[in-house]
Amino acid sequence: MSLAPVAGSSLAEIDCNPGRRLLVRRPHYTHCMFPSDHDIEAFKTEFGRESILERFAISRQSCCGTQAGVVITPKDTKDATLAHAWELVRSIARWILVRASELPPSERYEIIVGWSQTVRRLQGQVFKVGGDHAAVQTIADSAEWTQCGRAPLIRWEKDVFENRVAS
Repeated sequence: MSLAPVAGSSLAEIDCNPGRRLLVRRPHYTHCMFPSDHDIEAFKTEFGRESILERFAISRQSCCGTQAGVVITPKDTKDATLAHAWELVRSIARWILVRASELPPSERYEIIVGWSQTVRRLQGQVFKVGGDHAAVQTIADSAEWTQCGRAPLIRWEKDVFENRVAS
């Protein structure tokens, strides 16, 4: 498969199979290289090997999105776990803001904190938040999730605390 820009347009031609070509819209800011392999490795070093950092096209909005996700294990209580999860959300938001300065204003962001498969086989998410640059800045600045109108996902604690033995 090869990708070739179409001169004078925002389109690119993909040679999918012999004799078959597909036209796709290229982002107008193809110079952005975030996240680089170095960014991904730095993210995994800071937030754990199970974490993800990726960027993808959002065709219906003609922009790109950056998704960052990390996994957690429960703390002693639900409240302590929520506080830890929110602090991770804020840390990821700050991490992204420092590194995403080259991205266009149209960039969308999604930050996810979910359960490790070692905690919940089908995983599940505690927080899934995002928006544009301003929304991520608000998230980073909010000491409590209630300060920015965010909430944990419904049934975020399902099957996690019920079977725990108090230590």
